[in-house]
Amino acid sequence: MKDLEIRFMLPGQHLLSNKARFVFAELLAYGTPMIACPTGALLEIVRSGQEGFLITRAEEGSKAVCRLGEIDRAACRDRAERHFSVDAIGGRYLELYRGAA
Repeated sequence: MKDLEIRFMLPGQHLLSNKARFVFAELLAYGTPMIACPTGALLEIVRSGQEGFLITRAEEGSKAVCRLGEIDRAACRDRAERHFSVDAIGGRYLELYRGAA
């Protein structure tokens, strides 16, 4: 069986705000697959089955834990770099500003 590092994060209410997207994008940058509820920024960051699993019930969560080894950690990191890095986000802001000018 492949070694699997599991990290747990139980966010407080403050992490469920709009600022939470940075926390979850950072986890992706470390190549950490996530199990999360489909809410807020997580719908944009986690594609179920690719960077982790989006769950709505506890039973789904227990099954997702068993499937974490299926997630390609390098692909998680690559997605973070392509979509959530300073360069990626900065480039999108520049496009918006240029379009507004």
